[in-house]
Amino acid sequence: MFSWLYTGKIPKDNDGWLHVAEVKGMSEDHGSQDEAVELAQLKAIVFGDRFLAFSFQAAVQKRLVKALVNINNPAWYASVLYTYANMTKDNPTLDLLAGLQFRFWDEETDDAHPKELTLRPGLPNDLLVRVMKKFAAHRGKSRSRSQDLDHSDYHVRSRD
Repeated sequence: MFSWLYTGKIPKDNDGWLHVAEVKGMSEDHGSQDEAVELAQLKAIVFGDRFLAFSFQAAVQKRLVKALVNINNPAWYASVLYTYANMTKDNPTLDLLAGLQFRFWDEETDDAHPKELTLRPGLPNDLLVRVMKKFAAHRGKSRSRSQDLDHSDYHVRSRD
């Protein structure tokens, strides 16, 4: 991140970001290289947000958006937790993470990664609300969806 201050350049590929992650010790804390790269980029965006380095933040964010949208997966929960805890609430990166969760999450994604299952209960309420808003916007104004609900699914069953 500090090299950007002198060169105005960010790492161009995952190997460069992995180097940043290794320097910061992130690759040991996180299971996969993809997770370490994603977290390194999000930490860089938080840095740019916090220190008002907007062109740096925009450059990293452009690369991150391109990478995350192309992989068709939600962000790793460690990345989500870090970003929501450290980013200003009006930053569009939070909407990006909510959009990825809305668009690409499925239960099998979490089931395939036990660490994600342990982090899931701690996900921020703000993420849930943003995902709910995206769902409502996607659904539109039509609320006559009662045919999608089976009333018998919601009855308490007697255990006698």
